[in-house]
Parts: sequence; C-alpha cells; structure tokens
Amino acid sequence: MLNDTGNNYNNWSWTIKLILLNCGFLSIVDGSTPVPNCTVNPVGYAEWLQKDQEAPPMTYAHMRKPCPIQMPLSGMLHVRRR
Repeated sequence: MLNDTGNNYNNWSWTIKLILLNCGFLSIVDGSTPVPNCTVNPVGYAEWLQKDQEAPPMTYAHMRKPCPIQMPLSGMLHVRRR
C-alpha cells in the first residue's frame, strides 16, 4: 500500500506493475497497447476500453487514501521508448 509520505513508492510501483501485468492491464496502462480505432476495429476498441476502465480500481485499492478522482490510467505509466 502506498503510504502518505510516498517513501515506499518504488516498492508500491513494482507491486502495482506486477498486479497489472498478471491481470493483463499493464500494456493498456503503460501505453504499449494503443487505443484501437473505434470505427475500424469496434470490437478491439470495446475490449481496450473495458480493460482501461478496469485498471484504475486495481491501483486505487493499493493506496492508503482513496483517490478522489476516478480517471483512466492509460498512458500514465508510459515509458518513453528510444
């Protein structure tokens, strides 16, 4: 659980990434799975959107204080690739 001071962020972040990976959400959250075009691929878009909406509760549940704003996490853990 992420504590109030954030001094355990590295451990919390590693744990969250493992949870997201195990549940199939990490590629949605880190941006490596792009949003499918809803016109070209409506099924793929619906599946992506479902995962994008399921990911935030996985992270919020591991914070000491509840997150005041519920928002999609897609791209929030995005790592720039060189």
